[in-house]
Amino acid sequence: MVPVEGSSHTCQEIPTTDDINSCAYDNTTQQVVCTSNDTNIYVISGTTITQTLNSGGVFAYPFTGGGCATCNIAMGSGYAAIGIGMGLDINELPITG
Repeated sequence: MVPVEGSSHTCQEIPTTDDINSCAYDNTTQQVVCTSNDTNIYVISGTTITQTLNSGGVFAYPFTGGGCATCNIAMGSGYAAIGIGMGLDINELPITG
């Protein structure tokens, strides 16, 4: 964790079970939510993981340096809106027409 605002600029490692690819910070709740290359989504308060969620990602979308099943996060203040990219198996989607 690397602070980007405020007076404290000390880096802090937060161990996870898999690689993290992106994080978003909510200044209302003062929580960070991070997505992993696998299906884990971590909710972090301070330097502590307070919750680990799992996405429905099943396909590791390839990119330079690897791939991810849960690939990005963006969120609005107070968790008003959250967007998470997930790799899905097109053969399991309910496509009609």
